Amino acid sequence: MLLVAGPRLSFQTIIGATAMHKTNSIIMHRSRAEIFETAANLELWPKILPHYRYIKYLER
Repeated sequence: MLLVAGPRLSFQTIIGATAMHKTNSIIMHRSRAEIFETAANLELWPKILPHYRYIKYLER
């Protein structure tokens, strides 16, 4: 899997204007079904998303 992320500098940012634009991009070499299946599996989130320490189901 190839992941690409980072800020994109706009013309306004380059000339020092106060406006800011930030873009995060990611390229995934997987089918839509595989991506959805992974994203829908909430129990995997703490393993693949480091800012999620744990998940807690309120109801199932």
